[in-house]
Amino acid sequence: MQTIVITGRLSKDAEIRQAGSSEVCAFDVAVDQGFGDKKVTNWFRCQFWGKRGTSVQPYLLKGSSVTVSGELETSMYQDKMQLGVRVNEVQLPPRAQAADQVRNQLSGNGGGAAQGKSRPSAFDSDLDDDVPF
Repeated sequence: MQTIVITGRLSKDAEIRQAGSSEVCAFDVAVDQGFGDKKVTNWFRCQFWGKRGTSVQPYLLKGSSVTVSGELETSMYQDKMQLGVRVNEVQLPPRAQAADQVRNQLSGNGGGAAQGKSRPSAFDSDLDDDVPF
């Protein structure tokens, strides 16, 4: 068994599919490698089986960042390597970011990243002070 941990962005909202008597949460994760002209994006087809998969499906929204760990699966399709992950664990985005994305999706602003300015953090208020040098 090959275990893999990836962090990337969801290409679309996760979907629940029926596979016999079981349910599976299916989603695609885009993982960028490098930057500039040498940037390459690898796509992973992820499958999260069972009740745990169906319970996280509403939180896996297009454009949100996600970290996935599980068993690496590879296959060939039309002479191209297909990468997949049979998911064991999903780390969801921070609660505030997920709530903003759900609000935007429900209001019709799309499922992507939150529109507008994010909430200021305690660190941001420290930057407003005058620098003594």
